[in-house]
Amino acid sequence: MADSSVMPGIPPIPVVDCLAYWRAGAREARVFRGHHDPVWVVAYHPDGTMAASASVDHTIRVWEVESGRMFRILRGHSDAVRCLAFSPN
Repeated sequence: MADSSVMPGIPPIPVVDCLAYWRAGAREARVFRGHHDPVWVVAYHPDGTMAASASVDHTIRVWEVESGRMFRILRGHSDAVRCLAFSPN
């Protein structure tokens, strides 16, 4: 029986168990500042150089992972943004 969560040609989405990292003594490596309200979701670009965060503040912010620099704000949503993904291509 095939796993319904895996689609042919699309790599599976890695799941990060944050609680396991904290229990192991992990610390914050970088704080990304910019949203004014809680962040619902974060997505990483497939090459790992960019991340995007979506918030209750109706924006998506795109970040350079290495430096933590925010280089784009996507505005125009009429409500909290609760889902976010980079296209594999």
